[in-house]
Amino acid sequence: MTFKPENDGIDHINVYSLGKTNLGAKLSNFYKHTIVLTSDDIDAAIERKGHYPERTEFESIEGLWYWLQLYNPSKPDNRGYNTEVNELCHLSFAKAKRHGKTLRTRFLHRLPEDGHLDETEFRMIIMTAMTLRIITDPVTAIELAESTLPLDHYYVNKGVRKDAGHRWVIDFWEELRNEAKKSIRTFTSPE
Repeated sequence: MTFKPENDGIDHINVYSLGKTNLGAKLSNFYKHTIVLTSDDIDAAIERKGHYPERTEFESIEGLWYWLQLYNPSKPDNRGYNTEVNELCHLSFAKAKRHGKTLRTRFLHRLPEDGHLDETEFRMIIMTAMTLRIITDPVTAIELAESTLPLDHYYVNKGVRKDAGHRWVIDFWEELRNEAKKSIRTFTSPE
């Protein structure tokens, strides 16, 4: 079903930083909420061990999204390359996206070849971050669990809808919502 932007919050929730619902904005990759990933978190999602930092804080999933595309685990610094890529850890909202796109364009010829993540590994790490996002923000976890409207993800420009792609992200938010609902029932059920 294709939802209409004017019905955001009425018959669906658009997971979008400029969406009409508070929950939709909070579930957006742009939303500023610190997520701490360890090298163990990353290694659990990939089959081979990389040289990822022991502990990295990200201000947003958007910053992580571009960091995963650009970070080169096979070279600790690579003449300042990873130092610049690590700037993405401290960015959220559109600034993370703009800086990520700028770095990707600038470093296109230097993107990691060996040790680069495949699509499955990339998704697993993003889903780990999404899970941590909910675990570390109980207010949003409760809002998500109590919500009943279907989730969608699209952009709106001058009232016109544009599909954002990456349906797997919305599917995983739905999975997290189901898990949050189960958890709340467990904690609120009388014995």
